[in-house]
Amino acid sequence: MGLRHIEAFQPQVVIVLDDPAARYVMLPLIRHPNIAIVFSGMNAQPESYNESKPFMTSRRQPGGNVTGVYEKLYVGQSLRVMAAAVPGLRSGKVVMITDYSPTGNGLNPAVRE
Repeated sequence: MGLRHIEAFQPQVVIVLDDPAARYVMLPLIRHPNIAIVFSGMNAQPESYNESKPFMTSRRQPGGNVTGVYEKLYVGQSLRVMAAAVPGLRSGKVVMITDYSPTGNGLNPAVRE
């Protein structure tokens, strides 16, 4: 279903799940006068999408026709829980291989927490 089909259908709300939907559906529909957009499951920071096409004043005040729930990745915390549960891992090393996709870009800062 393309953007023309969405506009022809005239939904009151469009829900976008994950980064490709945010990129290819949410961004083009930002500031659409008759469509509210709710995002969920994005790995990229909302601010990254906001740089491409502004839609929010801040996370506390999204503004416009867009709101949603950012998918926070708890990688660092997950590793600490795993080390507590499996004592043999406490002295081990971890390698994480990521890329520059929205998921990879979301994981990198999460590991440092």
